[in-house]
Amino acid sequence: MKSGFVEIVVADATAEKARVEAIVREALQEEGVSLFLGRFSEDLSSVEVNQLQQQGPNVVLRQYGLGCWVNVHPRLADIARAELGLDDAREAIRNDVYGVVVLSQILNVVDEGLLSVQDITELVESCPPHLHLVLTGDRMPAELASLVAERPVSRSTAT
Repeated sequence: MKSGFVEIVVADATAEKARVEAIVREALQEEGVSLFLGRFSEDLSSVEVNQLQQQGPNVVLRQYGLGCWVNVHPRLADIARAELGLDDAREAIRNDVYGVVVLSQILNVVDEGLLSVQDITELVESCPPHLHLVLTGDRMPAELASLVAERPVSRSTAT
């Protein structure tokens, strides 16, 4: 498993899910690698949660999404959950416990205005050199393009 870089995955839900599953499998194959997975948009199904929880103590799963927004504005509760997820992500990065931190659908949350581009920039800048940070979503705010251009980033795009 590669370490020490930021991976941005911009893909539809099916491709994003497949990439996240691959990252989890890769992390679990590495001895001693712990993984933090924060899901920022719609929740994982109970089957997916059970599968991840069965992986043991090396996988920490947190769900921050309260649902998805179709032709409606996010509620205050959605904003509060996104901010909680950001705080947990900062802590996961700062604690230096995890080899992999996946923030699934966080790019959509930024695009919706629940978190700021500055929040993501600060997360990336705070990463220790050995950490594999993964940011996903089905769209990436244009303001993050400069972050991609300025950092050693692996960017996957699939639709």
